[in-house]
Amino acid sequence: MKASRDGRTLPLGSDFYDTFSLTEDNEITLALLACGYECISPTQMTTTTDVMESVGALWNQRDRWYLGALWNLRAYGLRMPWYMKMVYWKQQIGLFVSVMAFFLYIALMGVLVLSGGSISWSPFWISLTVIVIAERVYTVWGMGWKARLYAALFVEQMYSILLCMIFFVALLKCLAGKKGHWVPT
Repeated sequence: MKASRDGRTLPLGSDFYDTFSLTEDNEITLALLACGYECISPTQMTTTTDVMESVGALWNQRDRWYLGALWNLRAYGLRMPWYMKMVYWKQQIGLFVSVMAFFLYIALMGVLVLSGGSISWSPFWISLTVIVIAERVYTVWGMGWKARLYAALFVEQMYSILLCMIFFVALLKCLAGKKGHWVPT
């Protein structure tokens, strides 16, 4: 695979994986796919991620992940098989749509408040919210009472909004040509 880093098969480089990539695990996966290898995950396989102890550390970690993924997609865009392009681009498009939906929601709420309108409570939306909260509590049930409490209080939604904001900043950095760097956590 090292010989494939010729700028045609894989992006230029002198090693098995791009040593300048912010997300070397993602980059090596894309390299393998571009070389025609199949990457599979056994159904029994599990992964863990270190929990960041502060919002700043979480921001740095996710900013690196999002920015690294975006740069990897820019580098591998045409080299990946079509089905992998769909998977990886669909993830980024989903994040982008989430960010735009959040900003649209904030903008519409701002217009409503500034125009003197009032917020009305709809049984339909209240029921839907209860279903979403119940689903979140159910999915974390095995993690103990703290996880259930966080899910019930909708704290996780604030986490999701933070991740959307981080992705948006990473997207702006990528569009501006900023490569990013490793930040110790």
